[in-house]
Amino acid sequence: MREMFLLHEGWRVFPKSNQLPRAVKEKIPASGISAIVPGTVHQDLMRHHLIPDPFYGKNEEDVQWVHQQDWIYRLVFQLPEDWQSNKENVFLVCEGLDTIAHIYLNNHPLGFAKNMFLTYRFPVSEFLQPERNVLEIQFHSPTKYAEAQKKEIGELYASHSMERVFLRKAQYSFGWDWGPSLPTMGIWRPIYLEKVDDVRVKSFRFHVLEIHANEAHIRIEGELEFIEEAEVDVELQMQEPESGKYVWQQRFSVDVSTWSTEFRIKNPRLWWPNGLGEPFLYALKLRLWVKGVCV
Repeated sequence: MREMFLLHEGWRVFPKSNQLPRAVKEKIPASGISAIVPGTVHQDLMRHHLIPDPFYGKNEEDVQWVHQQDWIYRLVFQLPEDWQSNKENVFLVCEGLDTIAHIYLNNHPLGFAKNMFLTYRFPVSEFLQPERNVLEIQFHSPTKYAEAQKKEIGELYASHSMERVFLRKAQYSFGWDWGPSLPTMGIWRPIYLEKVDDVRVKSFRFHVLEIHANEAHIRIEGELEFIEEAEVDVELQMQEPESGKYVWQQRFSVDVSTWSTEFRIKNPRLWWPNGLGEPFLYALKLRLWVKGVCV
């Protein structure tokens, strides 16, 4: 079984240093300001009227100090009652951290993130407390991190901003011909605790090996993470969303972490770019069955 406990409510955000514009520094208490998660520092500062709308007029120039600061997101939370007596196999899952960040739980360092496009997953059972827990994510200035990388690696040419190429971060946030320079920071995708009793899907991939007008040859492969030994079935279904018709389905047992299967679809409907045809997509579903129960 898989259970989730969302960590979206109750966050506070505050700067790591006090080197802020005076008008802003006087309005941020030591405990920080309330933060909306998922979100960004810029959005929280705007919501508290600490910075102007950077998309209006020349306000972009007045908020450049934001990405030069390190910012700390902090959450104090209590475990659900039914988790307090059983904290085994619990993981902290960060689906998106933007971008350079150290993660701590109850003062224990969990890890370091440096790619906003990756999901980070940390085992936390040994650090959790039944009642009061403090989760802290320290975001570092993306431009200062990029400058340090440039000194270490050397200059790499890039239009608009050289700093952007040193980071696995949305490149447009450093400015483009159509947008402002606002290198953001924050928890930009869901963050939660996850408890897994038996097994979970670690990865799931779809490959078109060969395609013709009358047939498509497809391979699906995946990787499981076994928390405990278990009898596991993988069920796969490919469906036409409009009609609900299943064009292919299969169920098979697995007892190893990696698996793959291949199959063929007769007369496949294709996805075409705009102006060339219908952009059709199939729905591919995966289910795990453990001891006869869908998890």
